[in-house]
Amino acid sequence: MTMYVSSAAERVRAAVRAQDPARYHCALFAPAPARAGLFAMIAFHHELANALSRASEPMLARIRLTWWREALDEIAEGRPRRHDVVEALAASLDGPLIDAPLRAMIDAREAEIEAPPPADLAAYRAGVAATAETLAAAMLDHLRVTDPVARAAACRAATAFGMVGRLGAFAHHAARGENVLPANLLAAEGLAVADGCKGPGLSAVGRAVLDAAEAELTAAEGYGRAGRPVGLLAVLAARDIKRLRAVAGDPLDPRPHAPDPWAIWTLSWRAWRVR
Repeated sequence: MTMYVSSAAERVRAAVRAQDPARYHCALFAPAPARAGLFAMIAFHHELANALSRASEPMLARIRLTWWREALDEIAEGRPRRHDVVEALAASLDGPLIDAPLRAMIDAREAEIEAPPPADLAAYRAGVAATAETLAAAMLDHLRVTDPVARAAACRAATAFGMVGRLGAFAHHAARGENVLPANLLAAEGLAVADGCKGPGLSAVGRAVLDAAEAELTAAEGYGRAGRPVGLLAVLAARDIKRLRAVAGDPLDPRPHAPDPWAIWTLSWRAWRVR
């Protein structure tokens, strides 16, 4: 059994590295014994997102989230399901972390089912924070970061990163007929997702989102050494903002989404400076 769990944990680590390199590299700045738990939580975050994105109708999404609630129940009972992420969670997290923090992540995803497009920037920010900060809070619990200032700063970093990431994913969502950008800003520019949102006005919407994300970064200081595995997302968010501003905020321009080979070096430099 031990060999199987170890193998599952390694597969989860590899999956997180491929699916979410930003959070993966930030998690590497955690103490070695805590990393497996962080990778398991990040993988869980992606499983919940996939439960919604791969469902053809709302009821199927709810059924898939119920599957994860039941999986958490079984972990608590000491009989985890044969699933890599489930076994990684069971092997790397202690009891309290299996309960409220992970269930809050499920609740945040369930609230997204049949949710309307964000009406404005405040709704856009709130929608991102609901999922980004529940993951961040769970990770901070695992790292035993209890200082409220450090926790608040790290969560704001996660929200800033998520806001820029959702802007970057606009083309993917628009191809599915989904609008993830503030509806009032698109309307002001005469844009509609059904028409592909083509036109210079989309850049103006993108810049407004980047301005809001930068405002989050101003509150993302003070996460401290213990909070680095979450707080360092602010460094990557700032780099993403700079790259998007270089193309006038246009989320359809592919250049800002190319691999960033200097990101890990920037993280290392900033991590070294955080005391």
